[in-house]
Amino acid sequence: MSAQVAQSFLPLFISWAERQPFLGYVLTTLFPNYIQEICPLPVIQLQGGRQLRWPTVAVACLCGCVLGLLSGGHMLRRAMTRSRREKGFFSWGFTFLWYGVMCLGGLFHHCISPSPFFYKTDIIGTACFSLSIVPGSIPANDTSNAARLLFLAIYGVVVFSAVTGSQAVLEVLYTGPMVLGAVAGAWFLWRVSTEVMVSQVARKRIWKWSAVAVMGTLMAGGGIAGDKWLCLLFGSNFSLLFWAFFGCNVTLFACFPIVLLHASEQVKNPNLKQS
Repeated sequence: MSAQVAQSFLPLFISWAERQPFLGYVLTTLFPNYIQEICPLPVIQLQGGRQLRWPTVAVACLCGCVLGLLSGGHMLRRAMTRSRREKGFFSWGFTFLWYGVMCLGGLFHHCISPSPFFYKTDIIGTACFSLSIVPGSIPANDTSNAARLLFLAIYGVVVFSAVTGSQAVLEVLYTGPMVLGAVAGAWFLWRVSTEVMVSQVARKRIWKWSAVAVMGTLMAGGGIAGDKWLCLLFGSNFSLLFWAFFGCNVTLFACFPIVLLHASEQVKNPNLKQS
Protein backbone atom coordinates (compact mmCIF):
# COMPACT_ATOMS: atom_id res chain seq x y z
CA MET A 1 0.00 0.00 0.00
CA SER A 2 2.92 2.35 0.64
CA ALA A 3 3.89 2.19 -3.03
CA GLN A 4 0.43 3.44 -3.97
CA VAL A 5 0.72 6.28 -1.47
CA ALA A 6 4.04 7.36 -2.98
CA GLN A 7 2.66 6.99 -6.51
CA SER A 8 -0.38 9.14 -5.75
CA PHE A 9 1.60 11.80 -3.86
CA LEU A 10 4.60 12.12 -6.20
CA PRO A 11 3.39 10.60 -9.49
CA LEU A 12 5.87 12.34 -11.79
CA PHE A 13 8.90 11.58 -9.66
CA ILE A 14 7.91 7.93 -9.09
CA SER A 15 7.15 7.46 -12.79
CA TRP A 16 10.57 8.88 -13.71
CA ALA A 17 12.35 6.82 -11.04
CA GLU A 18 10.74 3.60 -12.24
CA ARG A 19 12.27 4.15 -15.69
CA GLN A 20 15.79 4.45 -14.26
CA PRO A 21 17.54 1.06 -13.90
CA PHE A 22 19.02 1.64 -10.46
CA LEU A 23 16.15 3.68 -8.96
CA GLY A 24 13.62 1.24 -10.42
CA TYR A 25 15.45 -1.61 -8.72
CA VAL A 26 15.47 0.29 -5.41
CA LEU A 27 11.74 0.98 -5.60
CA THR A 28 10.98 -2.65 -6.44
CA THR A 29 13.15 -3.81 -3.55
CA LEU A 30 11.63 -1.42 -1.03
CA PHE A 31 8.03 -1.81 -2.21
CA PRO A 32 7.57 -5.26 -3.79
CA ASN A 33 4.20 -6.06 -5.32
CA TYR A 34 3.46 -8.93 -2.96
CA ILE A 35 3.55 -6.56 0.01
CA GLN A 36 0.78 -4.50 -1.55
CA GLU A 37 -1.44 -7.60 -1.49
CA ILE A 38 -0.49 -8.69 2.03
CA CYS A 39 -0.83 -5.19 3.48
CA PRO A 40 -3.95 -3.57 1.98
CA LEU A 41 -5.21 -0.11 2.84
CA PRO A 42 -6.40 -0.09 6.49
CA VAL A 43 -9.90 1.36 6.77
CA ILE A 44 -12.36 1.87 9.64
CA GLN A 45 -16.02 2.17 8.71
CA LEU A 46 -17.71 5.10 10.47
CA GLN A 47 -21.34 6.04 10.90
CA GLY A 48 -23.05 7.53 7.88
CA GLY A 49 -21.08 5.41 5.45
CA ARG A 50 -17.90 7.41 5.97
CA GLN A 51 -14.47 5.86 6.16
CA LEU A 52 -11.33 6.63 8.14
CA ARG A 53 -8.28 5.44 6.25
CA TRP A 54 -4.95 4.81 7.96
CA PRO A 55 -6.33 5.22 11.53
CA THR A 56 -2.88 5.15 13.16
CA VAL A 57 -1.68 7.79 10.70
CA ALA A 58 -4.70 9.90 11.63
CA VAL A 59 -3.66 9.79 15.30
CA ALA A 60 -0.06 10.69 14.42
CA CYS A 61 -1.22 13.58 12.21
CA LEU A 62 -3.57 14.90 14.88
CA CYS A 63 -0.78 14.80 17.48
CA GLY A 64 1.56 16.56 15.08
CA CYS A 65 -1.00 19.24 14.37
CA VAL A 66 -1.50 19.95 18.08
CA LEU A 67 2.26 19.89 18.70
CA GLY A 68 2.92 22.29 15.84
CA LEU A 69 0.23 24.81 16.65
CA LEU A 70 0.91 24.94 20.40
CA SER A 71 4.71 25.02 20.13
CA GLY A 72 4.67 27.46 17.23
CA GLY A 73 2.27 29.77 18.99
CA HIS A 74 4.45 29.76 22.11
CA MET A 75 7.60 30.64 20.16
CA LEU A 76 5.92 33.37 18.13
CA ARG A 77 4.61 34.96 21.33
CA ARG A 78 8.18 35.00 22.64
CA ALA A 79 9.39 36.45 19.35
CA MET A 80 6.90 39.30 19.66
CA THR A 81 7.21 40.04 23.38
CA ARG A 82 10.69 39.03 24.60
CA SER A 83 13.98 40.86 24.24
CA ARG A 84 15.23 41.11 20.68
CA ARG A 85 18.48 39.51 21.86
CA GLU A 86 16.75 36.16 21.36
CA LYS A 87 17.20 35.30 17.72
CA GLY A 88 15.46 32.39 16.08
CA PHE A 89 12.08 32.35 17.77
CA PHE A 90 10.32 33.91 14.79
CA SER A 91 11.81 31.32 12.40
CA TRP A 92 11.29 28.37 14.73
CA GLY A 93 7.79 29.55 15.59
CA PHE A 94 6.80 29.34 11.94
CA THR A 95 8.66 26.04 11.61
CA PHE A 96 6.30 24.52 14.16
CA LEU A 97 3.20 26.32 12.86
CA TRP A 98 3.79 25.14 9.30
CA TYR A 99 4.44 21.65 10.62
CA GLY A 100 0.99 21.77 12.17
CA VAL A 101 -0.44 22.82 8.79
CA MET A 102 1.42 19.96 7.10
CA CYS A 103 -0.05 17.45 9.55
CA LEU A 104 -3.52 18.93 9.13
CA GLY A 105 -3.27 18.57 5.36
CA GLY A 106 -1.93 15.04 5.76
CA LEU A 107 -4.74 14.12 8.13
CA PHE A 108 -7.44 15.07 5.67
CA HIS A 109 -5.68 14.02 2.47
CA HIS A 110 -4.49 10.61 3.61
CA CYS A 111 -7.16 9.67 6.13
CA ILE A 112 -10.45 11.55 5.78
CA SER A 113 -11.18 13.18 2.44
CA PRO A 114 -8.53 13.07 -0.30
CA SER A 115 -8.79 16.16 -2.47
CA PRO A 116 -6.56 18.60 -4.40
CA PHE A 117 -7.12 21.21 -1.68
CA PHE A 118 -5.79 19.06 1.16
CA TYR A 119 -3.04 17.66 -1.08
CA LYS A 120 -1.81 21.21 -1.71
CA THR A 121 -2.22 22.07 1.96
CA ASP A 122 0.15 19.21 2.78
CA ILE A 123 2.60 20.39 0.09
CA ILE A 124 2.51 24.01 1.28
CA GLY A 125 2.91 23.03 4.92
CA THR A 126 5.85 20.75 4.13
CA ALA A 127 7.63 23.33 1.95
CA CYS A 128 7.20 26.25 4.38
CA PHE A 129 8.01 24.08 7.40
CA SER A 130 11.23 22.87 5.77
CA LEU A 131 12.27 26.33 4.58
CA SER A 132 11.68 27.79 8.05
CA ILE A 133 14.21 25.39 9.55
CA VAL A 134 17.02 27.04 7.58
CA PRO A 135 17.04 30.54 9.15
CA GLY A 136 16.36 29.02 12.58
CA SER A 137 19.36 26.72 12.23
CA ILE A 138 21.96 29.15 10.88
CA PRO A 139 20.81 31.21 12.92
CA ALA A 140 19.72 34.18 10.81
CA ASN A 141 18.82 37.49 12.39
CA ASP A 142 15.04 37.27 12.33
CA THR A 143 14.42 40.05 14.85
CA SER A 144 14.08 42.93 12.38
CA ASN A 145 10.83 43.84 10.65
CA ALA A 146 12.57 43.62 7.25
CA ALA A 147 13.69 40.04 7.89
CA ARG A 148 10.26 39.01 9.06
CA LEU A 149 8.60 40.56 6.04
CA LEU A 150 11.04 38.66 3.84
CA PHE A 151 10.08 35.38 5.49
CA LEU A 152 6.39 36.15 5.02
CA ALA A 153 7.03 37.02 1.37
CA ILE A 154 8.75 33.66 0.84
CA TYR A 155 5.75 31.89 2.35
CA GLY A 156 3.52 33.86 0.01
CA VAL A 157 5.56 32.76 -3.02
CA VAL A 158 5.30 29.12 -1.91
CA VAL A 159 1.53 29.34 -1.46
CA PHE A 160 1.07 31.10 -4.81
CA SER A 161 3.28 28.56 -6.60
CA ALA A 162 1.41 25.63 -5.06
CA VAL A 163 -2.02 27.04 -5.87
CA THR A 164 -1.23 27.98 -9.47
CA GLY A 165 1.61 25.62 -10.36
CA SER A 166 1.64 22.33 -12.23
CA GLN A 167 2.16 18.89 -10.73
CA ALA A 168 5.88 19.22 -11.43
CA VAL A 169 5.99 22.46 -9.43
CA LEU A 170 4.17 20.80 -6.54
CA GLU A 171 6.62 17.91 -6.43
CA VAL A 172 9.61 20.27 -6.54
CA LEU A 173 8.08 22.31 -3.71
CA TYR A 174 7.69 19.11 -1.71
CA THR A 175 11.06 17.45 -2.26
CA GLY A 176 13.45 20.41 -2.67
CA PRO A 177 12.75 22.26 0.59
CA MET A 178 12.49 18.93 2.44
CA VAL A 179 16.08 18.04 1.54
CA LEU A 180 17.25 21.55 2.39
CA GLY A 181 15.43 21.47 5.73
CA ALA A 182 16.87 18.06 6.61
CA VAL A 183 20.41 19.29 6.00
CA ALA A 184 19.80 22.48 7.99
CA GLY A 185 18.21 20.53 10.84
CA ALA A 186 21.19 18.17 11.04
CA TRP A 187 23.53 21.17 11.11
CA PHE A 188 21.47 22.76 13.89
CA LEU A 189 21.65 19.66 16.10
CA TRP A 190 25.38 19.33 15.54
CA ARG A 191 25.97 23.02 16.21
CA VAL A 192 24.06 23.25 19.48
CA SER A 193 25.42 19.91 20.70
CA THR A 194 29.04 21.01 20.21
CA GLU A 195 28.72 24.62 21.38
CA VAL A 196 31.60 25.18 23.82
CA MET A 197 30.12 28.26 25.51
CA VAL A 198 27.00 26.46 26.75
CA SER A 199 26.92 25.53 30.44
CA GLN A 200 27.56 21.92 31.38
CA VAL A 201 24.03 21.40 32.68
CA ALA A 202 22.43 22.82 29.53
CA ARG A 203 24.81 20.84 27.32
CA LYS A 204 23.80 17.54 28.89
CA ARG A 205 20.12 18.32 28.44
CA ILE A 206 20.70 19.37 24.85
CA TRP A 207 22.58 16.12 24.19
CA LYS A 208 19.69 14.08 25.60
CA TRP A 209 17.08 15.87 23.54
CA SER A 210 19.32 15.72 20.46
CA ALA A 211 19.48 11.94 20.88
CA VAL A 212 15.67 11.86 20.92
CA ALA A 213 15.55 14.04 17.79
CA VAL A 214 17.99 11.73 15.99
CA MET A 215 15.90 8.73 17.05
CA GLY A 216 12.79 10.34 15.54
CA THR A 217 14.64 11.04 12.31
CA LEU A 218 15.78 7.43 12.13
CA MET A 219 12.19 6.30 12.67
CA ALA A 220 10.99 8.43 9.75
CA GLY A 221 13.79 7.30 7.46
CA GLY A 222 13.68 3.71 8.64
CA GLY A 223 10.01 3.55 7.74
CA ILE A 224 11.02 3.86 4.10
CA ALA A 225 13.86 1.36 4.17
CA GLY A 226 11.99 -1.16 6.30
CA ASP A 227 8.46 -0.70 5.01
CA LYS A 228 7.95 -4.28 3.80
CA TRP A 229 9.23 -5.80 7.06
CA LEU A 230 7.18 -3.41 9.17
CA CYS A 231 4.08 -4.33 7.19
CA LEU A 232 4.75 -8.04 7.62
CA LEU A 233 5.42 -7.70 11.36
CA PHE A 234 2.83 -5.13 12.42
CA GLY A 235 0.36 -4.79 9.54
CA SER A 236 -0.58 -1.94 7.23
CA ASN A 237 -1.30 0.49 10.06
CA PHE A 238 2.41 0.60 10.91
CA SER A 239 3.90 0.97 7.47
CA LEU A 240 5.83 3.87 5.93
CA LEU A 241 3.19 6.57 6.28
CA PHE A 242 2.75 6.08 10.03
CA TRP A 243 6.48 6.12 10.77
CA ALA A 244 7.00 9.21 8.61
CA PHE A 245 4.57 11.27 10.68
CA PHE A 246 5.36 9.64 14.03
CA GLY A 247 9.11 10.02 13.54
CA CYS A 248 8.74 13.68 12.58
CA ASN A 249 6.57 14.22 15.65
CA VAL A 250 9.31 12.82 17.88
CA THR A 251 11.95 14.98 16.21
CA LEU A 252 9.93 18.19 16.50
CA PHE A 253 8.95 17.36 20.08
CA ALA A 254 12.66 17.12 20.94
CA CYS A 255 13.63 20.25 19.01
CA PHE A 256 11.28 22.42 21.08
CA PRO A 257 13.25 22.15 24.37
CA ILE A 258 16.54 22.34 22.46
CA VAL A 259 15.59 25.71 20.99
CA LEU A 260 14.44 26.98 24.40
CA LEU A 261 17.59 25.73 26.15
CA HIS A 262 19.90 27.29 23.60
CA ALA A 263 17.97 30.56 23.73
CA SER A 264 18.31 30.75 27.51
CA GLU A 265 22.07 30.20 27.18
CA GLN A 266 22.18 32.84 24.46
CA VAL A 267 20.73 35.41 26.86
CA LYS A 268 23.34 34.53 29.48
CA ASN A 269 26.19 34.61 26.97
CA PRO A 270 25.62 37.02 24.03
CA ASN A 271 28.61 35.50 22.18
CA LEU A 272 26.38 32.53 21.38
CA LYS A 273 24.50 34.78 18.99
CA GLN A 274 27.41 34.50 16.60
CA SER A 275 27.78 30.72 16.97
